[in-house]
Amino acid sequence: MKLITAPILAFAGAAMGLAHSIRPFSNSTVSYASTSGGQFTIDGKTGYFPGTNCYWCSFLKKHADIDLTLDRIANSGLRILRVWGFSDVTEVPSDGSVWFQRLSAEGSTINTGPDGLQVLDYVVEAAEQRGLKLVIPLVNYWGDYGGMKAYLRAFGGGDVTTWYTNEATQAQYRKYVKTIVNRYHDSKAIFAWELANEPRCAGCNTDVIYQWAANVSRYVKELDKSHMVTLGDEGMGLNGTDNSYPYTYVEGTDFAKFLTIDTLDFGTIHMYPSHWGVDFDWGNGWIESHAKACVEAGKPCFLEECELRSPVMEPNGDFVMNSWLRKATQKSFIRDPRWLKSFRTDGNARFYKAGDLVRYGTDGSIRFIGRKDTEVKLQCYRVELGEIEYQMRQFLPPSAQAVAAIIGSEDSWKEPDLAAFICMSALGGESDATKAGVAPKVSEPALDVAALRAQLAELLPAYMVSSVYIPVEKIPKTASGKTDRKKLKELALKLIL
Repeated sequence: MKLITAPILAFAGAAMGLAHSIRPFSNSTVSYASTSGGQFTIDGKTGYFPGTNCYWCSFLKKHADIDLTLDRIANSGLRILRVWGFSDVTEVPSDGSVWFQRLSAEGSTINTGPDGLQVLDYVVEAAEQRGLKLVIPLVNYWGDYGGMKAYLRAFGGGDVTTWYTNEATQAQYRKYVKTIVNRYHDSKAIFAWELANEPRCAGCNTDVIYQWAANVSRYVKELDKSHMVTLGDEGMGLNGTDNSYPYTYVEGTDFAKFLTIDTLDFGTIHMYPSHWGVDFDWGNGWIESHAKACVEAGKPCFLEECELRSPVMEPNGDFVMNSWLRKATQKSFIRDPRWLKSFRTDGNARFYKAGDLVRYGTDGSIRFIGRKDTEVKLQCYRVELGEIEYQMRQFLPPSAQAVAAIIGSEDSWKEPDLAAFICMSALGGESDATKAGVAPKVSEPALDVAALRAQLAELLPAYMVSSVYIPVEKIPKTASGKTDRKKLKELALKLIL
């Protein structure tokens, strides 16, 4: 994707730091990676191999950082690593950051210095020492680290779709490809050369990328007959089981067609359900349909990038929960119990999980003890409101009640607040304020808020200490006798917004 906002799992694996010591690579049969039917062969072993992406490895200027990163990747059992082989600029960075190529119509420069390809040199050398195999993309479709747009800025502008047929951009691209391929063509650490990262040509005939890929892959094979070559596309454009966007040909790509290019050794698949407007279950069919296409082409393929998302890894992400909506809905229902069949046979209704937490008594009675849905997301953390309420009650009179809730306007860009509603009156006794549907009322403060906050700060992390404290006459209840958090939130919004 243009912006990598979530961890990427490549080849069904992920890099994890498991051990700090170097595990020597002891395989004595080191050879060039190759294909074998629908599988790959690495150093004499044929099968499926796990790997990961580390695009930023190519931009680590300290050798110690590269060593530490590759140690952990190798120690986790991964064999294939995808690192960026491009960093295109139109002006030399003034901050000392790594750049590989300065593009200019007056004459481009390929940087072979310590802030240039010497960094990639060390990555390749370090990978070879650890038995890691590298996939190296040679240009980016997206603007990150320059990409095709940087070429176009230097050579006459135009839409990115013109990059594939622009004579100036293609001439310089081939010069750069030749430099990189010749520099490492003897290294057994190279798994494959990748023509581009996620090449697209929106609105183009698929022949544009097809012809470009066929010509450039043939050129690379002429330079290097030992290493594999792949396109690096996402797998878009394929006759699938639905009409979802990724299966269409609108991006000028045709996965099955590209696999027929004889100078491409294997196919690549990327998968970003939330960016593509589909759910995560959809991904199973995406993988299966591409696997079928690869079998028909007689070439292996691998899942090169895929998406994992979580509230912790992506604060306030628009798509954190959307992709899980159906699964969450399904989990809210249970299968009809057997005894239900004797009462109903239409099958048009389902049993819904109310979310109540109960405890069976010894006499067979059921006692309500709480709710399952009091876990919320706050400042990227999962917070259990019940824990906050329990700690607040430790510093309140025995008869007091405390309710924690997340409040905030749905159309506001601001982070929601954690509010505490406190009722100091004695429990029990029916009143209008406790009846279902009756709005709560603010009462006169009867507690030292500053002292309570200080006490809670001793026991809870800062994000679990309420920023808003609202004293109320009574805690509102629903018709079933549970705390009406909706009414409390409405009260808070009237007071603070």
